[in-house]
Amino acid sequence: MIKGYVDEDLLPVVDIEVRGKDRLLRQIPALLDTGCSVSLLLPAYLLRRLGLESEGETDIRPVDGNPITVPTCKVTIRWDGEVFEVEAIEIDNDSSFPIVGIQLCQDRKITIEMRTNGEVLVERM
Repeated sequence: MIKGYVDEDLLPVVDIEVRGKDRLLRQIPALLDTGCSVSLLLPAYLLRRLGLESEGETDIRPVDGNPITVPTCKVTIRWDGEVFEVEAIEIDNDSSFPIVGIQLCQDRKITIEMRTNGEVLVERM
C-alpha cells in the first residue's frame, strides 16, 4: 500500500523511489494524476540531478488535444514494494512537479480524502 497526503492546493501527493545513475534509490514526492495516461512524468532538472539522460522520444496528447513529441528516459523505480523499469516522459518545464500517472495505478484502488492534509491511499485490489 502506498500512503500520501493532500497538499494545500488540494493535490494528491505520493512518494515514489527513483534510481539514479549512481544506482541509489531516492524518495521523491510526486503528484498522483488520474488524468495522466502514462506511468511517470519527470522534470528535466530532476533527471539531470539523478544523472539520467533522455534515450528516445514518444508522441503524447496533452490536455489541449494537440499531439506532441517528447523525450523519454528509462528509469528504475520502486512502487508499492516492487522494483521495475518504466519509460518516463521528460517534462521540459523546470518548475514542474513529478507526476505519477494512471498506468502505475492499474489493479489498485485509490482513496483520496479531498481536504488539506487528507489521506491518500493506493491499495492493491
